Amino acid sequence: VRGGWVKCEVGHTESHIFCKVSDSGIGINEEDLSKLFQEFTRIKNPQSKNVSGSGLGLSIVKKIMELYSAEVKVESKSGEGSSFTLLFPIANSNIANEGI
Repeated sequence: VRGGWVKCEVGHTESHIFCKVSDSGIGINEEDLSKLFQEFTRIKNPQSKNVSGSGLGLSIVKKIMELYSAEVKVESKSGEGSSFTLLFPIANSNIANEGI
């Protein structure tokens, strides 16, 4: 979206390290959110029809996160933008003992 923004936040809670990437883009319809991480899924949207891709990116991200006992979450509203958050459990790393 012309004139939009992208923001990246990194931090931690007592139980997780997180990386959250948000934008003010076109957003995703609520009914499409459940399909977003399926292989070869391309969300149909007139504003993104000229964007190339195979529909594998987010399914690969989800599988990699699962290998690390981590999770990926998405929040989005059509016309308002999206936020993707990667959550890594601290209990599975040395950071829990060393601090951040």
